[in-house]
Amino acid sequence: MRIARTPQGLGRLVDDRFELLDLPGATIADAVRLGTAALTETAVLETIPVGGVELLAPVDPLPRFGLVGANYASHIAEAKMATPQCPLTLMVPGEQIVLTGPRADIVLPAEAAGAVDYEGELAVLLMQEADKVTPDEAWDCIAGFMALNDVSARDVQLGGDENEEPAARIARVMRAKSFPTFKPCGPGLLLRETVERDTTFEIVTTVNGAVRQSASTDEMLFDVAVIVSEASRYEPIAAGTLITTGTPAGVGFVSGNYLRPGDVVEVMLSGIGTLRNRVVAGATS
Repeated sequence: MRIARTPQGLGRLVDDRFELLDLPGATIADAVRLGTAALTETAVLETIPVGGVELLAPVDPLPRFGLVGANYASHIAEAKMATPQCPLTLMVPGEQIVLTGPRADIVLPAEAAGAVDYEGELAVLLMQEADKVTPDEAWDCIAGFMALNDVSARDVQLGGDENEEPAARIARVMRAKSFPTFKPCGPGLLLRETVERDTTFEIVTTVNGAVRQSASTDEMLFDVAVIVSEASRYEPIAAGTLITTGTPAGVGFVSGNYLRPGDVVEVMLSGIGTLRNRVVAGATS
């Protein structure tokens, strides 16, 4: 089951329609607590074609946000990175990240517009605190899954030098990834209780209809449960935290095919849905 958030309230995404549920004031966390059985029995107030409803980011705000890098061998090879021995996860305060909806514009920042890149990813939402959990326990902490485009300003991200202090490098990476509109996600939350542990998702990213990324999550070096388990070894992960899981090969900084005004980026995850975001120029002073 996929639960989506709109200005009118929560509802189910079913094929090409949105079913507004009789859950006034409810959040995604409330929906997760109710569970699939109760949500199935909840009255439908209105059925609307998906194209006729404004879909918001499934969750907002976030207590923490986790970024995972170097988790696909194909991306490691194209970027000439070393293969990690454990998940490389950077946990940051949620207020540093602005999530936007699956159809929101990606605005190129005036100060860093020349090398803005896409990264199609699977993201996982936790609705139980994870503190030094095993992978099996971590799986039970996951509420569900969504698609996310980890948009990044590469000129900012890659602008340091070999003598840069680690703290400065981390700050630069976060700045590159935290411009407003750089985290479109959704289109809804696929509830974990409806997903088998060994389920894989196909990821396809296109720009103006041309395929840039095509992979399966079974290619990840570390699966979602291992990522959550490893991250929880170092600090408790709060309920409501969203964690990305890395991107496969095909990103723009390898080919030089960065995003330009007028482009349309689509990130599709099988069983979850598609993000479709138009790229627009930011205002100049």
